[in-house]
Amino acid sequence: ISGDFAVNAGWKLNPGVTLEMNRDAVIRINTDGYLSAKGTATQKITLTGADRTAGYWRGLICYSTDSKNVLENVDVSNGGSTTIVSGKKANIAIYGNKAAMSIKNVKISGSGGYGVFVSYGASANADLTTANTFESNAQTNVFIEK
Repeated sequence: ISGDFAVNAGWKLNPGVTLEMNRDAVIRINTDGYLSAKGTATQKITLTGADRTAGYWRGLICYSTDSKNVLENVDVSNGGSTTIVSGKKANIAIYGNKAAMSIKNVKISGSGGYGVFVSYGASANADLTTANTFESNAQTNVFIEK
């Protein structure tokens, strides 16, 4: 995927799918869309850079308030190349009033910034820091803006 990939409807990724992002590409889950990415323990979904180096693509940002925004059994790596929102770099950003995403059993690694950034007014599952694994992120694994 190259450039700015906008999701304006329901988008479901099946177990075993790999998305390779081009340099500085971004996935935006807009307010009228949602992302349901549910892999399995043996068939993970992978979101990574086409070049498997840290901080290669911009990351995934969720503006949506839909309860169907779920990442489970996913590997998200090598995002955070440049600012994704509000001066922050991250593999995953949840941004906007009531924007929400559930993130469980996800390996979040190789970010050029935060593993996950949750802005003021947005939310993630309460066990975000313990229900996932984090590795080699340039800044803190999880930054929740208060």
